[in-house]
Amino acid sequence: MQRSFYSSGYLSNGNLSRSVYNEQNSSPIRNTGLNYSSSFLRELEKHHDRSIQIANDRLKSQELQHERNLESLRAQISSLKQQLDHNDRSYQREEVRLEEDYNYRLNILSREAEIKLRPIQAQIAEYEKNIERATLSQNSEICELNKSIQDLAQENQSIKPRIEVLKSELDNLHKQLYQETQQEISALDQEKKSLTRNHHSDLETFTENHRRTISTLHSAISTREDKIESLQQDLASQKRILNELIFSSEDEIRRLEDSLQSARSMLNRQEREIGQIHSITTEAKKESKVLNNEKTTMESDISRTRKENEYLKQEIKRLERLVYGKGSPRRS
Repeated sequence: MQRSFYSSGYLSNGNLSRSVYNEQNSSPIRNTGLNYSSSFLRELEKHHDRSIQIANDRLKSQELQHERNLESLRAQISSLKQQLDHNDRSYQREEVRLEEDYNYRLNILSREAEIKLRPIQAQIAEYEKNIERATLSQNSEICELNKSIQDLAQENQSIKPRIEVLKSELDNLHKQLYQETQQEISALDQEKKSLTRNHHSDLETFTENHRRTISTLHSAISTREDKIESLQQDLASQKRILNELIFSSEDEIRRLEDSLQSARSMLNRQEREIGQIHSITTEAKKESKVLNNEKTTMESDISRTRKENEYLKQEIKRLERLVYGKGSPRRS
């Protein structure tokens, strides 16, 4: 479009010069041996100068417009960079807040686990004291207990199925709690790694500490189970103590069920919060991609504008060659 524009401008302002050039096939200024009047040559030069002046004016106007466009594009790029920096800072602040919230929740879970273990440990210590006292008192009662062994053995046979059922339920609860906890921790680790790649090592450390805490809790529960089994074997001949142990086991099962339900609720809330943060991060990435595409388009427009400027300069040179000829110097 620009080529046809400047070509038409040249034709409209220099029809006489072009007709003379086409008839003689040489520069109108060059001495060809033909006689032209001085007025005709001056008119021809005026037409040529006006054409060059018009082309120069149009080129300067285009260059000014391109400069303004470049300034506008630079301002837009600067604004986009500031927006990207703002988005990066917002994402970093959100990432720090998420990490602090995760650490806070992890500490709360650890403290709750320690608080729940304290009564269990105290109860185990009490059981050990009871065993010691019972052992001391049993020396004087061995004869009487030997007489009642048969009766207690029969009663033990009727109580044993109930104990086995309780042990099986307790084992299942422990296994389920451990598996669900491991699954939830693994899911949280995957989400956390995808959102905070730059803090991968720190998250692995926190996750490992959490796993160690869970392992410690599981070990404490296993130790307690061993203690309970030892008490059951040692106090199999004492009906009253065995009944108290069964009631205590049932209460402990209920407490473990309550703890399991509380842990599930906490993990579900954490999953929902992490899902919301993941959605916000995805939207920010999409917006950043759109801004990068706009930046690429602007840079392409700038490159195209520069090429158009080069083309305009070449077109002016071509017009000069058409007016003066290939070997003629330009008149001042």
